[in-house]
Amino acid sequence: MSILSFEQDIVLLMIDVLLFMIATGLFIILPVSAKYDAYSNVLKEAVKETETSRRAKRAEKLAEFYWPLLTAIYLGWSFWTMAWDITWIVWPVGAVLFGALVGLMELLHKDTP
Repeated sequence: MSILSFEQDIVLLMIDVLLFMIATGLFIILPVSAKYDAYSNVLKEAVKETETSRRAKRAEKLAEFYWPLLTAIYLGWSFWTMAWDITWIVWPVGAVLFGALVGLMELLHKDTP
């Protein structure tokens, strides 16, 4: 309740300081981030596709199908049973299963020439 006892001017001043800090941080981070992304894109095009990048692309393709499917299963189960306090278990189990599927996919891919 002590926040409500402050005068309105002090609260507005604190909001101004907060916005100034956010703007300063963005002013510092955005140009550096843009330059880093530009260099990364240029270097990616110059370097051949490595085995790691091929594995990452395969995992991304699996993730594009897997996570929306898992979300649909979670929502369907949760709305059907209205047991939201229990159905959250889908997410940790799904994450472990995704790691296992990526590993299995890599194992099967190495066996094929």
